[in-house]
Amino acid sequence: MNNDERIAVGVKTVQTYLEAEFPGVPIEVLRPMSWDQNRDTLTFKIQETAATMRLLVVEEVLMLDRTVVEGLLREKRTAEALRRHPGQTLLLTPNDLAIEPF
Repeated sequence: MNNDERIAVGVKTVQTYLEAEFPGVPIEVLRPMSWDQNRDTLTFKIQETAATMRLLVVEEVLMLDRTVVEGLLREKRTAEALRRHPGQTLLLTPNDLAIEPF
């Protein structure tokens, strides 16, 4: 599998996780912003009625095996963290899930 295919599987894995955690809520994958180009991240936008949440996922995570990505999302309690920090952007790396400082 080439890198683009691995990233596509990673993106689908994150989308599936978010759709299960936020049923009926639109999940959008955004293109990197100009200021974000050199970080190799992809942004997932979760648009709930009360707040918009954003999850930035580094390419290194997206290239991991599907089961590893699923485990990382669960281990870091990603959905719970998004709910605790509405309106903020969280950054997921292989080692951490943190509020993204802008």
